[in-house]
Amino acid sequence: MKKLPRALSGTNGVFALMRNAVAANALAAAVDCGVFSQLSDWRTAQDVASRLRLHPESTKRFLDLLEFCGVVCRNADAYRNAVSTQELLGDGACADIAPLVREMAEGVLLPMQDLRRILREGPGTPPPPAAPAERGASDEGTGGVEGSACWAFRGVAGQVAAILAALPGAETFRRMLDLGGGHGVFSLYAAEALPALDVDVYDLPASLRSAAGYIAEWGFADRVRTVPGDYVRDRLPGGYDVALASCTLNFTLPDASTALVMDKLHAALVPGGYCVSLHDAPPAFAGETRSCLSDGRDIAAYPLECMAIGLVYGRPMAMPDGLIAETMLQSGFACVHSRELRTSGGTFRLDIARKKPA
Repeated sequence: MKKLPRALSGTNGVFALMRNAVAANALAAAVDCGVFSQLSDWRTAQDVASRLRLHPESTKRFLDLLEFCGVVCRNADAYRNAVSTQELLGDGACADIAPLVREMAEGVLLPMQDLRRILREGPGTPPPPAAPAERGASDEGTGGVEGSACWAFRGVAGQVAAILAALPGAETFRRMLDLGGGHGVFSLYAAEALPALDVDVYDLPASLRSAAGYIAEWGFADRVRTVPGDYVRDRLPGGYDVALASCTLNFTLPDASTALVMDKLHAALVPGGYCVSLHDAPPAFAGETRSCLSDGRDIAAYPLECMAIGLVYGRPMAMPDGLIAETMLQSGFACVHSRELRTSGGTFRLDIARKKPA
């Protein structure tokens, strides 16, 4: 078993840039054209253009744009990756987040260019239930899984694992259900934090393709396994001490099946077991930062992104604030504790419910 990656210092800044349409597309273009791989050392725009067979004048203007974004540094006529860019995207990077960069530009931001048509004609065809980054991939491929795995590896999975390990009685946990776990990265970090824990990553078959590779790569095959299934339509396995639902319950919104899935989670837990939900409903979504442009605060990027995706595809993508906690109590959980969790991808809501002990 190899030690899993830790969060890097520059992750938050690069992730924040990916919420901006211009910056995200510039990052994606730089990745696809190999620009960052050429900037581990100081190089002129002419040198970069020559090495990559790019247009010299356009390359110069493009590097100036990247410098303005803060992802490259400039010294006279020479350019070099910023420290965080080199860590995350440079040649020999110890944490390659290129799949997430492409996903943000192509899967989230580019569809917004079609807003005029959407306003006139209505939304386009929604992605399959498992396609967006929060959960995984559709049956046609694994497009969103790799990007979501980058986000998980870059800090949030470690944060959630530490929260699980701090739960009262965590030392007695033996089994965990990672609901809609897709890539399985949250399961790996949970297994690392709790050495006695075995984990089932439960998701649609196509969404689990990457999980098998990550489980084998990091040496967790004896403790983490994949379990294919549809948590809306199928009955969940049982006997779990803890169930984690990370950025997946929002997919129950279109057909109002949130309560159904929560009932299944309650039934899947042993008495005294915990249900932990991480989802995109910070206070900002309830209106706290609606006046942010006039009072100097930054727009809450992740809720704004979810609103945009919902507009493009014609379905809600973010949980109404308080819905998960309320549904947990309605499903029979004895108590619920809720708080914010700040991650490299923005601020999320964390709801922790406990089933009544025997």
